[in-house]
Amino acid sequence: MRNEQKARTVGVSKTGNKWKAYINRLGKYCHLGSYVSKEEALAVRKKAEGISRDDFPEWYAQFVTQRDAQNTRTAGVSKRGDKWSASIHNFGRRYHLGTYVSKEEALVVRKKAEEIGRDDFPEWYAQFVTRRNEQKSSTTGVFKYGNTWRAYIYHLGRRYPLGTFVSKEEALVVRKEVAAISRDNFLEWYAEYLERRGVQQRSRPLGVHQIGINWKANIYRLGKLRYIGCYRTKEEAIAVRKKAEEVSDEDFSEWYNRIRGRLKERQVASYRNRQIGATVSEEELKKIDDKAIGLKLSRAELIVRAVATYCP
Repeated sequence: MRNEQKARTVGVSKTGNKWKAYINRLGKYCHLGSYVSKEEALAVRKKAEGISRDDFPEWYAQFVTQRDAQNTRTAGVSKRGDKWSASIHNFGRRYHLGTYVSKEEALVVRKKAEEIGRDDFPEWYAQFVTRRNEQKSSTTGVFKYGNTWRAYIYHLGRRYPLGTFVSKEEALVVRKEVAAISRDNFLEWYAEYLERRGVQQRSRPLGVHQIGINWKANIYRLGKLRYIGCYRTKEEAIAVRKKAEEVSDEDFSEWYNRIRGRLKERQVASYRNRQIGATVSEEELKKIDDKAIGLKLSRAELIVRAVATYCP
């Protein structure tokens, strides 16, 4: 029984994440290839066992030829993370042909490199590297960060940030402008750039920024960042922010608690508003809106006052 189990896997061994098949014939070790699954390796091994000793040399020569032909289809192309890397060996040296999104792109470049003769290869590779660097330099120093784009540049081994921008085009414009500055004048230019950018940032409303279609306001008081509401317009958010700045430190806690109470009422009203919209007819909703207009209130504020009447 033990010999039967052993015979099932003779000539098959696991190497890394793959299964290797082999056979000893005519006093020689014959490699039968590496496979993804154990079953594939066993199938090739059993096929080799079925070949007679007299026919084996011819069969093995054909097998090696077919295996090499399959390997050359993807030779010089390997997967690195989510991308595919292409390379070629020439003059005893490995030449990198770039990294690509798909396997097909890497294979096209690899085949093109194979078609170049040995005498013309050095000149072709120099031109290829120049073109690749030009394409790469068009976006070097710019990367996406969340919903924004950031730009940077290296100068004398140190990285200098150039700011955060809404679009890729804005970041590229600044990056190209910096690239045109000479090494001797860079530090002076960078100091002026930071001062100029600081003035632009200070001219924007502090503590107010856009979230989707609304505007969020906050303020740093009493050692914490305080959220003071989300508003439909930028002007409303700025007005609340200015009002928060005018409140003294002694009165700020009381004022902030009142603001938080109002924000909670708005959240409850918004929830009740959606609840009523789903359970009340259009005629009743119209009556609610008419009554709110008469009292100079919004539907949400009216619901807060009369939640017991309109909600189950």
